Amino acid sequence: MLSEDLFLDHDPKISENEPIISENLLATLRLIVMTNEELEQYNLSNLDELLSSIVNIDNEQRALINF
Repeated sequence: MLSEDLFLDHDPKISENEPIISENLLATLRLIVMTNEELEQYNLSNLDELLSSIVNIDNEQRALINF
């Protein structure tokens, strides 16, 4: 049985001027939920596009639903 002392308080704060998730986290989520067909569009020379744009609507929905 776990002691309550092991649990950390988590009080998220959402601000109008701050993104809810970082660009790096969103890019990571996009990559994690990619299908094989989506992965085939990327290589080391264009991987930075994940940081600046969506892969496609389906991928973006999967990334945000899993967040």
